[in-house]
Amino acid sequence: MVIIENGFLDEKFNNLIISNKTSNKEFFDLLYDYNKLLHKVLYNFDGIKQNNEINYIVPAFAKLVKLFQSCVIMLEYGMPDISESMLRSIYDLKFQMLYVLKNDINYQRLIKRMFSKELGKLNYIDKHSLYDYVSKDDVENFRKVWNFTIEQLKDISCAPDTRQMCEELGLEEEYVFYSMLCNNSHQSCDVIYSLNKDFGIDILPDFVNIYLVGFRLCNAIDLVLNKIITKYAPHLNEEYNKLIEQCNKLFEKTKEE
Repeated sequence: MVIIENGFLDEKFNNLIISNKTSNKEFFDLLYDYNKLLHKVLYNFDGIKQNNEINYIVPAFAKLVKLFQSCVIMLEYGMPDISESMLRSIYDLKFQMLYVLKNDINYQRLIKRMFSKELGKLNYIDKHSLYDYVSKDDVENFRKVWNFTIEQLKDISCAPDTRQMCEELGLEEEYVFYSMLCNNSHQSCDVIYSLNKDFGIDILPDFVNIYLVGFRLCNAIDLVLNKIITKYAPHLNEEYNKLIEQCNKLFEKTKEE
């Protein structure tokens, strides 16, 4: 048995990662195949003509890829709970990407909502004179720029909150799952108390629940990946469909075990 004195940062933990990936090779092969496809889609945007949608979708997709890889790394380490915290960020980004893909003007609605919220932060900083992180001059400069942007968008309504956005997109069920993931991200009491076990506080790697979170990860990116491939990379449709089939087969196989 490998004795880990310094938790997940112990040098010896590399042996556990290798063992985990070897024991669950088919599972990690699937996640790595998804990663390969995600990068093919990302590189497909090279040289594409810019517009409002592209200026949002491309960097958003790049961030989605990084979040996906981060989740996989956490699963390799046996940290599915931390992976689920990042999964919530994936859903946040996914909802916004689908919102932008639905209508050209929605990109501007997101911008207006963002700057409106940021103005509230500036007002809070001013109210309590909290200028250690943002100077008073910067607060004033930001306020001028953001007010100018909002004025330019005066004829456009702000994007709705996440729940309303999901209702507009017909993703009510996904919103419910997203709201449950918020408990992990916000470190709710139920999440913290669940760490108590009969043998002590649970700080050990968890290689049992990696499949559950891994399939949730694949499911989380599926809809937005489908829409982006259909619109911007249709030549990857066949590879995408094969990957979905591969995922479904492995999911059914693990249910039987």
